[in-house]
Amino acid sequence: MKSTSLMTIAAAAAVLCSSDAKKDKEEDVEIVDVSSEKLDTFTDPTYWPTYAPTASEDEDEDEPSTPEGFLGNDLIEVPELGIRIDSSLTATQIAKAGQKVQLKNGKSTISWHNWMDGATAIALPNGNHVYVSNAEDDDGKGGVYGLYFDKEGKPYDYKQLLSGTTWNCSGGKTPWNTWISCEEHSSGQCWEIDPNPSSDYHTTPQQTVLGGKGKTITVCTFKFDLET
Repeated sequence: MKSTSLMTIAAAAAVLCSSDAKKDKEEDVEIVDVSSEKLDTFTDPTYWPTYAPTASEDEDEDEPSTPEGFLGNDLIEVPELGIRIDSSLTATQIAKAGQKVQLKNGKSTISWHNWMDGATAIALPNGNHVYVSNAEDDDGKGGVYGLYFDKEGKPYDYKQLLSGTTWNCSGGKTPWNTWISCEEHSSGQCWEIDPNPSSDYHTTPQQTVLGGKGKTITVCTFKFDLET
């Protein structure tokens, strides 16, 4: 038996920039005992990692490491975007928070969402792809959005796939190419979205049992392993 991990492939060579000012990082955090079957309660989403990264014990501190991209090549500068990327890739800014997206046949009807968070790229049955992205906005202004690319990698549609939710933080792609989006607050739910326009469930996101009554899971990341 061979174990095969399904990995999320970020297929779009794009940089999605937000022009918003940083939110106030102060949080009201109530720490509870995990044995009480409750999770920590947050009144505001998190914006930085909870734990600091730890260095590997076998890391040779005497040898400085050469910066490498995730494909194993050297990193190169992209001055106009202020980033560094793997030398085998190219980067183009295609969207900016609060502005309409330039599609191959004109502008999108809605502006790019604020507070981008968990995201993935999903292949569609017709050979196209969709970049699915959570919006960690408050007061029912969050949700999930999809940017659609044709086979040549050109964006042709941008639309909201889930609305009326709050602080959609993390989530994950399922083996059947849907997206689970999780709200990060004490009564949050986990929603399943089908970004495939030809699906019967495309316009009807489903609340999953993962969220329970809003006290079980407020944010989660999924990894599926299949044996073949």
